[in-house]
Amino acid sequence: MLSVQVKLLLLVQLCLAACVASRPVSSEPSLLKRASDKVGYLFIHFYDDYKEPGVYTTYPAGEQVFGHLSNGKDALSYKALKGGAPLLTSTVGTKGVRDMYLVSKGDESQHYIIATDLNQTAVGGFSSPFLSRSLVIWESEGASLTKWKPSRLVEVVPDTFRMAWAPEAIWLDDEQRFLVYWSSNKYADASHSGTPDYDKIYSSYTTDFVTFTDPEVF
Repeated sequence: MLSVQVKLLLLVQLCLAACVASRPVSSEPSLLKRASDKVGYLFIHFYDDYKEPGVYTTYPAGEQVFGHLSNGKDALSYKALKGGAPLLTSTVGTKGVRDMYLVSKGDESQHYIIATDLNQTAVGGFSSPFLSRSLVIWESEGASLTKWKPSRLVEVVPDTFRMAWAPEAIWLDDEQRFLVYWSSNKYADASHSGTPDYDKIYSSYTTDFVTFTDPEVF
């Protein structure tokens, strides 16, 4: 079984790979200098079992946005932000979030946190035929990573779909928009009778995380 440190290192490597994929390669001095100015790693996540900082016993309090900041540039050493309390709390949809993802515009003038709208207790568990078809979005106040506008809910799939889970996004510099993708399955009709099809990755495009293009199989 992998140790906690190894799991965390793998997660950081995946995040770094996503960051590399989301921005164009450039040798411009300004970009190189900006990269060298970075001071560490911000890790956002949720908890399965959480009651209060240091106490992990109940649903659904842990289904919010929590954060850890690395001790300097050490990717294996982190401290909890805000004393271990949630950084952001969803006030929309099911009022719980999981699988959050932080993405930025190419020039880092704007940041977004996107998340699965899922308080799994409120919806009757993961196997419910009717789960949220929306994403929860937080938008930063300008370039700040500490000041965020209130959460908002955006429906990204039609009513035949069962859910929209584990969203991620990539900034496309040449198109000046984001490619957003998530996992969904769907039923034959809006009554959600019978059995849904198998999970697929769907994708959409947005410039502002307010309006999205129609979802397509990725």
